[in-house]
Amino acid sequence: MPQWEQTLGLMSGIGYIRMEVIPGVFQLKASPAAVLHAPLGETPMAPSVVLAATRAGAMSSLPLMGRPTCMALPAAVANGTVTSAGCTGNRVYTDIGEDDLYIVSE
Repeated sequence: MPQWEQTLGLMSGIGYIRMEVIPGVFQLKASPAAVLHAPLGETPMAPSVVLAATRAGAMSSLPLMGRPTCMALPAAVANGTVTSAGCTGNRVYTDIGEDDLYIVSE
């Protein structure tokens, strides 16, 4: 039995995931040549994906924020870490990329 089937069996057996949701789980089209886990400032090459994490209890209960982007600052002070998609004005004047967003923390 392949390792992924064993892992899914274990995860299902302990109630972590239901087998009927497996077809909807995102998967890579091909296995990556390499996977690197490192602090962002210490990566030896430009990353394809960045995973942002915070310490337990630091996340906000607020949903992804849209506009205005500047609202994320007081929201972070009041609620901890917040995520903002960035408003149109912010995107125009800062040249933030289409695939970027903000994670704001006090």
